[in-house]
Amino acid sequence: FNSDDLAGSKQVPCGWHKCFFRSKSNRQVGYLVARSTGMSSSEKRKRLKSLDSAYNLAKYLEQEYNIRHFLIAPPTSLTVDKSLESRMNSNLKSETNRRNFKQQRFPKGSVVFVEKVKPAPRHALLVGCKESKRNLFHKVVNKFVSRVKEKEAFTRQFTKSFVELREVLLHEPCLLYDFQVLIDTKGTLYHLDFDRCFSMKSAKKKDGPSTKKLSQNSCFKSLNMIEQQVYDAIDKQQVDAKHTLV
Repeated sequence: FNSDDLAGSKQVPCGWHKCFFRSKSNRQVGYLVARSTGMSSSEKRKRLKSLDSAYNLAKYLEQEYNIRHFLIAPPTSLTVDKSLESRMNSNLKSETNRRNFKQQRFPKGSVVFVEKVKPAPRHALLVGCKESKRNLFHKVVNKFVSRVKEKEAFTRQFTKSFVELREVLLHEPCLLYDFQVLIDTKGTLYHLDFDRCFSMKSAKKKDGPSTKKLSQNSCFKSLNMIEQQVYDAIDKQQVDAKHTLV
């Protein structure tokens, strides 16, 4: 990994822990960069280990279930120097509220974790089981469906993707923990954030088996509702389009 390849001149989208930087040399490649603020040395080592395990899990699931994901290479870590500090903090924007960050997220001397990835497709829809992700989904699903050009082809692929998704979740239940995937305008599904399968170990200590089971059932119920809402949005827009032509 060459840190000079991190492009910070254009707007950089960020989640709670990670930001996505495009590659200077290849538009088909980018880098997810995660902070280590507040972590001890041992916690940083554990974090890098969990990201490495997440990469191996993604490759296993790809081979075993033919899932799609964005990870290209195992993770690495680096220390932010003065040059990187300026470049990495200049154009960070929250994907949650669409505002620029006022405070530095990657200060000089801090350690960051870097994952080489493929960029997500444009206009992809985020699907998750947590209330915050469900609420966001409800707000944007109609706009997302309006961008789908071939709605019948999308419906076929979307249905196939959800059948395959349920199969994977039944066999790999750790993916239900903070579940989230992206769906593109062709109905193809992409898995995200595999490291949650390894951070869930600490959550298990707080939650008993009954809580875990309830969470899994709740997530499957949410997926059923999400799937139906996509179908309803497609049906409505197709009906509206026919009325417009009459």
